[in-house]
Amino acid sequence: MFQKVKTLFLNLAVYGMGDVATHLVSFLLLPVFTRFLDPQSYGIWQLLLTASLIAKILFRWGVDASFMRFFYECEDEGARQRLASTIFFFLLGANGVILLVALLLAPVLIAVIHAQSMTATGIPVSGSFSTSNPVM
Repeated sequence: MFQKVKTLFLNLAVYGMGDVATHLVSFLLLPVFTRFLDPQSYGIWQLLLTASLIAKILFRWGVDASFMRFFYECEDEGARQRLASTIFFFLLGANGVILLVALLLAPVLIAVIHAQSMTATGIPVSGSFSTSNPVM
């Protein structure tokens, strides 16, 4: 029993450190982004990061946590392989359909987002990355 708890805390520490490391790298890159991106481009960058975070949550479907739970309840290696392949093909199919629908609706979504941003701020949400700040 104690060995399982010890292993659990070790795994939590490893995965926790991975999560902390990605946030730390993001934080350390903040001066780089603010130096080389104008405010509009930085805002677009943050919108893209937010969209990717939401997509990551939606495309996982909570299956990653359930996989870890059921993986160890499987009685043999064959059951574990069936579990992994079932989850893989489910995610591939479901996310493939979502991706296809999103690609088909992309022009409409872009027009709606662009129209809303123009009415809300008067500033178009388009542009490219800029190196308007001089490099020292």
